[in-house]
Amino acid sequence: MTQKKKRHNIVIVGGGLGGLTAAAFLEKAGIDFQVYEQAARLEEVGAGINLDSNATRIIKQLDLEEKLMEVSVPLEQVWEFKNWNDGKVVYSEPFDSKFESPHVVVHRGELQNVLKQAIPEDKISLDKRCVNVEQDDEKVEITFHDGTIVEADVLIGADGPHSVVREAVVTPPPKKFRGAIYRSLVPIDKIPVQQRVPNRTAWIGGRNFFMRYPVSNGKLLNIAAGVYRNQWIHDTSRVNKPVDDFLAEFDDWDEDIRAMIQACTETELWALYDMDPLERWGLNRITLLGDAAHFMLPYLGQGAAQAMEDATVLSGFLSNKSENTDVSKLLNQYERIRKPRATIVQTMARAIWDIVDTPGAASSSSDLYGGEVFNIYKGLFNMHDWLNGYRIEKDAASYSENIEHEKV
Repeated sequence: MTQKKKRHNIVIVGGGLGGLTAAAFLEKAGIDFQVYEQAARLEEVGAGINLDSNATRIIKQLDLEEKLMEVSVPLEQVWEFKNWNDGKVVYSEPFDSKFESPHVVVHRGELQNVLKQAIPEDKISLDKRCVNVEQDDEKVEITFHDGTIVEADVLIGADGPHSVVREAVVTPPPKKFRGAIYRSLVPIDKIPVQQRVPNRTAWIGGRNFFMRYPVSNGKLLNIAAGVYRNQWIHDTSRVNKPVDDFLAEFDDWDEDIRAMIQACTETELWALYDMDPLERWGLNRITLLGDAAHFMLPYLGQGAAQAMEDATVLSGFLSNKSENTDVSKLLNQYERIRKPRATIVQTMARAIWDIVDTPGAASSSSDLYGGEVFNIYKGLFNMHDWLNGYRIEKDAASYSENIEHEKV
């Protein structure tokens, strides 16, 4: 018996932050879409993430700011750098109200739940792992692991760094291993009182760094600590590690760091990878966003924000799609707007890690202080203002100008 194929205007493969942001905007615009997510449940998994002002403006556009603020922590110090061994502050950057939108830190799963509230439950299909994509001049055909076949006018690949959709668009460059990062979430009342502050703080030393900030409305402390590795010996991209192993990596660092690590009940070590910029993001009726399009390291705290920016601009273009629209041209316009900015962020995130992970640096001492790292970071395209001051409405609105131009 031939299986009946479902047909949608727009299919989004991937129910992460980028895919859900696109879905929320399409729902707001009254556009037919369906999200297909490989996970059996959209649970509160993951760890803390950073949302600069460029990302929280997008949350405001979706009228979700109040819900976000219920689960996040607004930062007073958006960057604070300390010396590795004595905790001396070498640079701090307070939140600047000129950006007109808060800079917050939040648990990834809680942000995912905020975005879900803008999307009808029946428009998210779970336990649907994409295994194949084919397209012709009339449609895209998506096949899932359970045999389900779906057709769409447009396919958005928001399926992360291991994207299957990307394989239908371009031959991707190889992933590059970039070290590892310990992650843990600790109840805030278990850590030293002086560390219970609404700051994003990084201790820099040798080829390691240690970062912490509060999440879950201040109930938890998110810890992310980068460590040097020249290879990854495990079968999976993240593994459970004894807390003692974590502590040994930072044994002679600032005593507050040791106290925070000792407060951990469990910790994971994650492999870090990135990828060179793609040759293209789209092909005919298929396009990419987020990590599928620009797999980047976390060292500018912009992975989620760039995916959300992609989603905002792309949904703006798609809201003006009609039966006569040249889909390929529309998706090319989206790519021309988004690819340059996202590529700069992707490249600069790698550059920051290359600065911190200086070959030959001793593991327990360094002449490279946090202030120098921050000044280099800030000097790259005036990065802080360039990132946070970005007015996405200018790019998101440009679809109207393009559409009108096409009609002339």
